[in-house]
Amino acid sequence: YWNQAKSFLESKDDWDYTLSQFLLEENTFPVSFRSGWHYMDNAWQQELNRVLPFSMHNDYPHVRIDETEPLDNLYDWSQAPSEFVPYQPSEENYQLPGGDRGWNVRSAHFHTTRYLNLMDTVFAAANTGEDQVACLWGHLPETDFLTNIEIIDSLAHQVSAEYPDVTFRYCTGIEAMQRWLGTSDTTAPAVTISEEQTGDDIYYRITTNEPLFQTTPFVAVKNRYEEYKRLESEVIGPQEWRTTTPVNANDIAKVGVAATDTVGNLATKFIKHLQDDLYIDNTDQTYQEIYGHWGNASSSTWGLSARIATVSPGDSAVAAWTPEITHDY
Repeated sequence: YWNQAKSFLESKDDWDYTLSQFLLEENTFPVSFRSGWHYMDNAWQQELNRVLPFSMHNDYPHVRIDETEPLDNLYDWSQAPSEFVPYQPSEENYQLPGGDRGWNVRSAHFHTTRYLNLMDTVFAAANTGEDQVACLWGHLPETDFLTNIEIIDSLAHQVSAEYPDVTFRYCTGIEAMQRWLGTSDTTAPAVTISEEQTGDDIYYRITTNEPLFQTTPFVAVKNRYEEYKRLESEVIGPQEWRTTTPVNANDIAKVGVAATDTVGNLATKFIKHLQDDLYIDNTDQTYQEIYGHWGNASSSTWGLSARIATVSPGDSAVAAWTPEITHDY
């Protein structure tokens, strides 16, 4: 079983580690976000308001309480707005409007949307002249995922016929919020990152050409032992920051920065001190099939080529790769 933490702060280190690893290894950083199983507390919402602009996990009116370990999904959205209209969560109560930074949006699972007739609710509200943003979701592994998408689409067109003055579109979270905010700005900020080294200590200076949503840019570092860490920074000038903790020049492998402007346009920058990990497969020039009966795999290759060996009892198969190592570390 798994056991849910009772507060975000219990998992804060995991949050920093995960964001850092995704940024450095996948060049991925969140701008729109829905909390898994809808858990939220004030500390987490405050952290989101430092890092990313668009949340989509208001699950009004649902509440789940579990006081017996293993804790299985805790959340409370009983006080949250019922409307599908973005609001800025209060720092003191994540469910209520009253903040001045990030945005939250009501969300509903496909089943909830269908059986509570929420599509009509959204269109009727839009028909009064107030733009709506609805996060309708399902899980990819659900056996009826594609069927539910077809049903939701059918419902949207049926209800649309009843409200001919209301138009609708399917968007990513960022697209939806930018349209709701009324901005035409889709240009990512220009970001620079430079090093300041004294002895073995390295600090990083970050600048942008426009204000950010984030209170400071998100800076992540990886050392040669593949340990990930988030670096805090402080303001040193207009749209200019400096990390507050040095990293050791002898251990650093890679540093990255993610910067999101006030309407959700994201830019990332990296400095590589060591070569990234090498990923070698059967398409690499150094790949060799030394021994065995090899052939092309015909399925489960995700659209890529793959090789497979049939091995009889007592037999074997051998393949080899020779990575090209360009530096000694």
